Amino acid sequence: MKTEKITDRIIRLRSAYRNSVVGQNIYMPHSYGNHPITSYWMEGYLKSREEALTTLMRRSYAEVEELSRSKCVFSNQELIVGQPDFSGWLDDKAHFDALWEAYQMSPSINDDGRSDHTALNYEKLLKVGVRGLINEIKAEKAKLDFHTAQTLQDNLEREEFFDASIMELEALVAYAHRYEAELRHMAEALENDRCSPEASRRKSELLTMADNLAHVPEYPAESFWQALQSIHFYTFTLRGLYSLGRPDQFLLPYYRKDIQSGAITPAFAQELIDNFCLLYATYIYSNTAVGLMLGGTDADGNAIENELTWAFLTASDHISMPDPNVGLCITDQTSDEILEYSLEILGRGKTFPMFWNDKLIVQTLIEKGFDSKDAHAYINSTCVELSIIGKSNIWNTSPYHNLAQLLLEVFEQGEYCSYEALETAYFKHVTRAFEKENHRINQLKLERSRNASEAMRHSCLIDDCIKRGKPVGNGGAIYNTTMPNTLGFANAVDSLAAIRQLVFEQKTVSLQEYRNAVKQNFTGYEALRREIMYSVPHYGNDVEEVDAIAVRLADCMREACSQELSFHGDTVIPGVFSFFYHILYGENTPATPDGRTNGQPLSDSSGPMQGRDKVSPTAMLRSAASWQPKDFIGGVALNLKLSSKYFQEENQNNTLALIKGFFASGGVELQINCVSREELEDAMIHPENHENLIVRIGGYSDFFVRMSPTLQKEVLERSDY
Repeated sequence: MKTEKITDRIIRLRSAYRNSVVGQNIYMPHSYGNHPITSYWMEGYLKSREEALTTLMRRSYAEVEELSRSKCVFSNQELIVGQPDFSGWLDDKAHFDALWEAYQMSPSINDDGRSDHTALNYEKLLKVGVRGLINEIKAEKAKLDFHTAQTLQDNLEREEFFDASIMELEALVAYAHRYEAELRHMAEALENDRCSPEASRRKSELLTMADNLAHVPEYPAESFWQALQSIHFYTFTLRGLYSLGRPDQFLLPYYRKDIQSGAITPAFAQELIDNFCLLYATYIYSNTAVGLMLGGTDADGNAIENELTWAFLTASDHISMPDPNVGLCITDQTSDEILEYSLEILGRGKTFPMFWNDKLIVQTLIEKGFDSKDAHAYINSTCVELSIIGKSNIWNTSPYHNLAQLLLEVFEQGEYCSYEALETAYFKHVTRAFEKENHRINQLKLERSRNASEAMRHSCLIDDCIKRGKPVGNGGAIYNTTMPNTLGFANAVDSLAAIRQLVFEQKTVSLQEYRNAVKQNFTGYEALRREIMYSVPHYGNDVEEVDAIAVRLADCMREACSQELSFHGDTVIPGVFSFFYHILYGENTPATPDGRTNGQPLSDSSGPMQGRDKVSPTAMLRSAASWQPKDFIGGVALNLKLSSKYFQEENQNNTLALIKGFFASGGVELQINCVSREELEDAMIHPENHENLIVRIGGYSDFFVRMSPTLQKEVLERSDY
């Protein structure tokens, strides 16, 4: 299929967006920076105390205050508008500090855990608009009965949610109309420049953009351009991590209608998509991710691959940004043509697309109790955590269970007459950790249900919040899954393999001597560490007896989670991915029995410890699939670093066979980076020459030169093939 070239407009916008606000954390109220939008939010929250009787309503008053006072921000030549108000840091820091102190003394809003990490029901937004949401809410509110004792409390809570939602949605519409007015003023300013074809063209664009915002997001979208504008405007004001869902499915009718009518050309549509994707850079802060998925299957199981699948893949190539996090869901019907195009993009040093095993994921979701039609509509909520589009309230990545630390706690005490006794004790300890932490999470969810921590307009696009009259934190969503995550998987497996071989099989070292070596950070035990590092087989090399340990550890975690329930009675699904916490947790984890020294990073996500897979990429992938990661869709990330030869035309078939073979053996997700050790080393010495170098971390990507030296070194140490 023909792909469109990047335009000069997109090149200029890419430079403007990248050099403006990338890396700013504006997730409220987590941000402590004294910039205007933070102050607007807190001022709204504080001054509402007399009018708003509940914490939930005060939060919505704060949202309205911010929406009402935030400036309309523009970039030259953009086609879709809406950026956060970073008009400058506040000069009066004392004022900000006073606001913060007063806010801290207010009734608490529990913010532990994230209420975003999901994809909204954008298809509904495009079909009914904000005004349709408001009318739906008013219709539900009209049903409330305040004169029946049995329903009084529930209906008061529903009324609170409805009133707060309407207030926020009306403020959002007003904000869109302010953007509309500014665009018309900008068009008027070009009135005198009639001799310039460029000015005339831009005036026409500005007026169309104004007309778009006169209509969306308030009313249903009528064009492809309006659809993109509506989605973006609703999302950017939420200031969170909201994935786009499946744009090649729900945007396709708007695209094809406009193409057939001649309203847009494929080239202009690509420019709109590029601009749309670039806008993520204006509000998604560094070290995070928001995503979209392409391909896969629809609710009836039909494979999806169309013009927009190609266009959004092309956009990921054009914009060269860490976001959006683009995934390609591979089915039995996915064409080799689009897979080869994906490899071409990756071979140019991009980190997208990541690959997903659609058939296995859908099957797993159904097994775990998700509706069969909903199961096809999964999304990587941010990094690699899977949830259902427009129907989910997930609690993910928290807590992080440090499997290496849990092993240390068992290894350092007790006498074990056999390896089996040690392994059994460890698995019991892991089970108790999952049980304890899930209980803690449910207590936090209880607190959140009392004091909402999300904007109510978020819940308006999550089924069935309006129907139930409950925000997502109170059980309004259809699916309320908890997804605890794990770190140090490979460290735990390698440690157990080493202890078994050296202590219980070969008996070359006693258990106490091994303990002493670990406690001393292997100082004075260098020979033992060399034996651990180079004589003991490691996870990631397709060694049956080592992979068997991984299987048993995975079975332990799988069983532990199957015994637990989330706060709203839904499932608990574990994950094995690190984000970048394998660095942070590693800094505070002492030396471990696998030869890892004190403070060294833990293993990366579900893959082997960095640099210990020595055989081949096929062997590494066989190990990674051996423990059936399908049950860990709370987040499974697997990084594979390949040299450029794997992406050359003559080798593409072999690389595709590698990917397909991994999925056939039970792999869930695969993310590939084409980058050489030499390039990474040079980027560490001469960062000014590698400003556009993007690398994969856990489930997200980032500019290499912006990463910490520790994280850079960790990426460097990964095995490359």
